[in-house]
Amino acid sequence: MRPLQSLRISCAMFLVSTPINPGVHAQVPEPVIEETQFELSVANIMRGPELVGTTPSQIRWSPDGRTLYFVWKPPYEERQGLYRVSRGGGQPERLSDEEAARLEPRLHAVYSEDRDEAAYEHDGALFYLDVGSGRQRLLVSAPDRLSHIQMSPDGETVYFVRGDNLFKVDLESGAVTQLTDIRRGRGSPEREPPAGQRLHLSEQQRELLRVFAEDSISRARRWPPPPDTAQVDTPQAFYVRNGQRLGGYWVAPDGARMAFDLSDEARDARLAWVPDYVTEDGYTREAPRMRTFVGDEQGTGKLGIMDLLTGDVTWVEHAQQDRQVDLSFRGWSNGSDRLLAVGISDDFKDRWILRVDAATGESTALDHLHDDAWIGGPGWNSAGWMPDGDHVWYISEATGFAHLYTIAEGGGEPTPLTTGPWEVVRVELSPDEKEWFLVTSEVSPHERGFYRMNLDGGNRRLITGFRTLQGSEGRGRGRGGARSGSVAVSPDGRRLAVMYAWPNHPPELFLQDNRAGAEPVQVTRSTTPEFDSFAWHAPEIVYFPAQDGEDVPARVYRPTEPNGVGVIFVHGAGYVQNVHNWWSSYYREFMFHNLLVERGYTVLDIDYRGSAGYGRDWRTAIHKHMGETDLSDQVDGARFLINELGVEAGRIGIYGGSYGGFITLMAMFTEPEMFAAGAALRPVTDWAYYSHRYTAPILGLPQDDAEAYARSSPIYHAEGLQGALLICHGMIDQNVHFQDTVRLAERLMELGKESWEVAIYPKEDHGFVHSWAWTDQYRRILKLFEENLR
Repeated sequence: MRPLQSLRISCAMFLVSTPINPGVHAQVPEPVIEETQFELSVANIMRGPELVGTTPSQIRWSPDGRTLYFVWKPPYEERQGLYRVSRGGGQPERLSDEEAARLEPRLHAVYSEDRDEAAYEHDGALFYLDVGSGRQRLLVSAPDRLSHIQMSPDGETVYFVRGDNLFKVDLESGAVTQLTDIRRGRGSPEREPPAGQRLHLSEQQRELLRVFAEDSISRARRWPPPPDTAQVDTPQAFYVRNGQRLGGYWVAPDGARMAFDLSDEARDARLAWVPDYVTEDGYTREAPRMRTFVGDEQGTGKLGIMDLLTGDVTWVEHAQQDRQVDLSFRGWSNGSDRLLAVGISDDFKDRWILRVDAATGESTALDHLHDDAWIGGPGWNSAGWMPDGDHVWYISEATGFAHLYTIAEGGGEPTPLTTGPWEVVRVELSPDEKEWFLVTSEVSPHERGFYRMNLDGGNRRLITGFRTLQGSEGRGRGRGGARSGSVAVSPDGRRLAVMYAWPNHPPELFLQDNRAGAEPVQVTRSTTPEFDSFAWHAPEIVYFPAQDGEDVPARVYRPTEPNGVGVIFVHGAGYVQNVHNWWSSYYREFMFHNLLVERGYTVLDIDYRGSAGYGRDWRTAIHKHMGETDLSDQVDGARFLINELGVEAGRIGIYGGSYGGFITLMAMFTEPEMFAAGAALRPVTDWAYYSHRYTAPILGLPQDDAEAYARSSPIYHAEGLQGALLICHGMIDQNVHFQDTVRLAERLMELGKESWEVAIYPKEDHGFVHSWAWTDQYRRILKLFEENLR
């Protein structure tokens, strides 16, 4: 793989000090900075936010677009709170707790098509909001929570769910109507409606006895509606059995139908539980989340369409008679007679974009994507209707990179709107539905930019030209204006709230116009004076050659005075990108690498095969064998350290967590000559014990391909251990279970291995929370490297 840049080194090392970005005025209070000498120690850097600070989150525009709200904790405040800043910028203002509690629900409002009206829920009450004037009125009050709030496109009706049933409120009259009769239990939905003698008796009962009409009304009116005009229609009942879960409640624009999904749990599956030994009452209990192992029976689901007048249900067909296909609803057509769905096969190798006839449930495949490995990549499940109602859009890796396509709803050849050796990370229509807003890696695999583009794919222009967006991307349109992860677009589409980031400084909030060349103005300064007092080294981005001819991206931390020792960090999750120019989610590791650099270590952080950001072939290179190319990339990285960066052979360590812990074990067991020491944190030791959704696409099922699991699982290769190994694991890890480490420990003892140890953390889940646990873990890692590499 060749990057877009021609240089081997694509980002020079630089240091950040306050102010972060000279030339851009930071309109935030200037904290009093005391003279301090920051001690770069494990205990200090593992304090996390206490040292680094807390950046803005939950960025949302007010319904009228005049104000931006965000959750923030400035370094001079003791706790975080809700802040606001005007559309034009200025000093952020903290809201009182009372005002924040009052305003927060409005920021989650749903809107009419013209965005002039909105509705929101708060503590069991449903409110109507006139966006222009800010006036609101109570629609419904209930003793418990209302959910699935929706507003009709014309703004005349608000839908909501209470319990299991869907209701509507007519905004003009205030009348509340129950639209569904969904019940839990062992009912018989397939029962024929009464006819003949039974119909006669049923009608006679209603004519003679008032109780049935009264009871049907009382079922719908378990709270007092504002005007006493509650109505109830009684469509036929739909039963949700034990072990089933109903979700969705997507009402068609004309209000005549509702799409929903119904999932069935796997009845015979065996759940793996995680014991919590350290509890307040002293008794061992189960941690709350449980899952199956890969290959066990999995739950199924289907997509239904309910007629809201009769209660009749039509199930969506997918035309794959011999295969299980999971269907996801992706929107109603403007005419309410069709809907869009995405189907994924149970072996994850096929995806369909389906147009569905709402009356019959029959579907037509507009696009079929097959992958001999598995379907994935950015936006693989994203699709929607185009504003003209005659076309749909979707994202596909058909060319090897995730790009945006449109296709006529009647079928035909798809039209690519973006092309090239880069990825569309997020996409959405602008608030006025006249153009596209995209986040892509077009500039570089290591950058993210926000773009505007015509609906036909023309005139694509980069809007965020300042530094780089923070890489973590949200999905879809935000409640308070369109939102693309680190970019929140105002409801009128003219202003942007942007989280800009640096490799060695956390992201900060900026405001700018939504046009190319607009100057961003900084709104927040989030880091603590203690963090700012240290000159943090930013890593360089380099590429090194792999043994199969590919160029592998990595970040390198170079010491001023190298001591001949090298360490490779392996990021987790497999499909994650960590070689980039924004602030890493592995920020504690970033600071730990600074500590290692100060001690003379050279640190390499690799986006190995299987990582995100580099297209389909890079993503699927681990198919059927985890621990092959993803591991050989670490070995080639070690050779790069030796051949190019002055590290001595035999003095290289490796460490990482989760998938990184798995790779560390494989390195220590199968490449002992290359790696003298390794720290495997919360590692997968046997893929047959991991989750189905993650593992099955990559390796298949263990009962079908035991060889793939054996060659990919460290526990089968433990006899190769020669160097010093540290294993750290939280005992209530509900992702990679502590059982993985326990089984490997037994295996290592049976093999008579001596150069290993296990550190256990009784109150830590997969992601550590307590600073003392972080500190203990990284003190052990540092000790491992100091004693075995120096």
